[in-house]
Amino acid sequence: MFNLKQYFWNALYILRAYSIVVWSIVGIGIASGLGEMFLKGENYSFLMIIAAVFKLAIFAVVYGIYYQLIEDCYSSVVEIGKVYILPFIWLFLNMYVPALLFALLPGMLVPGLGGGGLWIVIMMFFGILYLYVIPWFYVSGSWRGSIFSGIQFLIKNLSGSTPIIMLALLFELAFVYLDIVLKRIESFGPVIYFSLRTGIFITEFFVNCIFFMVLVFVLKEAREEVSEI
Repeated sequence: MFNLKQYFWNALYILRAYSIVVWSIVGIGIASGLGEMFLKGENYSFLMIIAAVFKLAIFAVVYGIYYQLIEDCYSSVVEIGKVYILPFIWLFLNMYVPALLFALLPGMLVPGLGGGGLWIVIMMFFGILYLYVIPWFYVSGSWRGSIFSGIQFLIKNLSGSTPIIMLALLFELAFVYLDIVLKRIESFGPVIYFSLRTGIFITEFFVNCIFFMVLVFVLKEAREEVSEI
């Protein structure tokens, strides 16, 4: 069994010790909310795609910062961006483009079957299946083989990973519910809507960072155990 409790406290310590990263995440969340509130018009969909790519780049850099802090080999934001952004985005596309197509498949084959609920369930399944993929990418240093290796590690360590799987599902369900609630209160006005949406985005970002660090600690422990054999 993995020492998940200790890893969780280690992750919280890193968050507290390096507050500049925390404030950067808050700033990104606020900027994202303001951008969505004011960027309206004919090019809105295109701008949202650009914003999504930008968010992926931010995730790549922030994860890279936390990974290097764990490894005690922090370089610089620029160097981290050069190393991780493009491979991270490519890995993400390899993970979720097939997942999206698979989620849309029931609706294409049987009209009326591919409702929102089924789509959410399928995407959550892939989210859990890919639990170790991104941490594996950082630990291994290469996107090649990360999907297979991450899934293989999850299957081999399913029992030890059960607590974190349950927590991941709980948070996924919570954020899905909050997203549904947000759509219902959109009529209250753009300021209230985007303020709440920004708060949820920042919270989700923090939760993802904590999960990422915990999973990196798990992979490091597993590798150390293998090296000792």
